[in-house]
Amino acid sequence: KDNLPFYVCGFNAYYLHSEAVKGKLYIVDETFQFAKSFGFNVVRCWAFYESDDINNKHAIRTEPYRFNDNSLIALDYVLAKAKEFDIKLILTLANHYDDFGGISAYLKWAKKIFNYNNLTKKDFYANDTIKKWYKFYVEFILNRINFFTGFKYKDDPTIFSFELINEAENIGENFLIIRDWYSEMAKYFKSIDTNHLLSTGETGYDVSFQRYLDYNFFYNSRSFLFDGTKGTSYIENLKIKEIDYACAHLYPDGWGIDWKAGSNWIRDKSEITREFNKPFLLSEFGIRNFDKEKVYDEWLKTLSTYSKPNFLVWQYKHKD
Repeated sequence: KDNLPFYVCGFNAYYLHSEAVKGKLYIVDETFQFAKSFGFNVVRCWAFYESDDINNKHAIRTEPYRFNDNSLIALDYVLAKAKEFDIKLILTLANHYDDFGGISAYLKWAKKIFNYNNLTKKDFYANDTIKKWYKFYVEFILNRINFFTGFKYKDDPTIFSFELINEAENIGENFLIIRDWYSEMAKYFKSIDTNHLLSTGETGYDVSFQRYLDYNFFYNSRSFLFDGTKGTSYIENLKIKEIDYACAHLYPDGWGIDWKAGSNWIRDKSEITREFNKPFLLSEFGIRNFDKEKVYDEWLKTLSTYSKPNFLVWQYKHKD
């Protein structure tokens, strides 16, 4: 807008669609009202809900090509309300985890339809049929016309960006499997939608220690962050032309690192991203057992020093 830089200052509220489809529209309204009143400009939320139960009234899809229009209208409502409050959205198109369906729902569909057995999450990224199901959803959502606004999703200026999948991992497998999946899906996305930014949605795990501070000294010897255990590479994923900006998450509690190591993570990710001339977004971060204000102040100062102040805190929790 007016060729001025846009800095992401916001939070995660992954549940907005699921609350809307349950009829709790006031949660959507009040979440955006809170965002607006406190000066936040972007909210990240899920734009998927798969289930292998055809009687699940809340799911967007209960089979690869079977959609629930009421659930889609609930998603439309989230976008319409964001527009009303002038809040931008980051929409995530799938989930590594089982919440709201995720990869496991795709695998259950495959087992039910084709009697496939012994499927793993690797098959989500490698199986041609399952990849077609994902692509079909991408095309369907991007071309959907919002019931309330009349905008196709691919043309909707309320949407800041899309993410291909939340926190993809492929434990014990070659990082190229996920890298190639990102590349294929990003190209497909851009063949339909050139209006919106696209990112991976990844945590930020990597396959090499080379461009990072010494993990023994600076990361409490947590080698899994960089040794390829998670089957994905932050650096290699950044090389994909159609991925417009980098994202990473930060959870010291879950990783077993000191909160101060979070600043090292932000610094390293920011400097790596700069090499690819792409923006960096700290798209999830949180800590439990410490002074949040002190920690977040330190992390965001580091972010501003080494990158730009683009962040989404995990998370805004609406009091029902």
